[in-house]
Amino acid sequence: FKKMLKKNFGSILAGWTRHLDVSEQWRVPRGVFVQKARDIGVPGNLKELFDKFAQTGKEFITLKDLDPEVHQALEDFQTLAKEKCGSFAKMWLKLDIGARGFVTQEEFVEGLTGLGYQGDAAQLFRFLRPEKDRHLLCLEDLGHHGAQEMREIRAQTSTFKFR
Repeated sequence: FKKMLKKNFGSILAGWTRHLDVSEQWRVPRGVFVQKARDIGVPGNLKELFDKFAQTGKEFITLKDLDPEVHQALEDFQTLAKEKCGSFAKMWLKLDIGARGFVTQEEFVEGLTGLGYQGDAAQLFRFLRPEKDRHLLCLEDLGHHGAQEMREIRAQTSTFKFR
């Protein structure tokens, strides 16, 4: 299953955010998991596959169940964003200095290091990118909520007004 996520979405995290947990609830119920796994062509007994990842008795899985390393890196990243900047979108403003809508791996690593990220920022970049050969990250790669917040920030600071 993890191989299918990587093949279809570039990384487990990209598969999680773009396919499994699109509502960003940080949990995926059994029925949704089974349907989403079927949608990407995972063969076999998908209920048994779900049980392999879910802790005993849980009717949902989390990213931590699927990949604890990716979960920890993302959790550390989220904590840094909230503590240092208030949100992903506000952190993005510090990373995307030129307001181009993307950052390179070098800019991402340098920016996170400057903010005090304790993990492997280059590895986090690889976890976040939706295609393994892509050398840029966009705010949307961090999730839909961050992108929506950025649109709201831009709307509040825009000098353009309709008549």
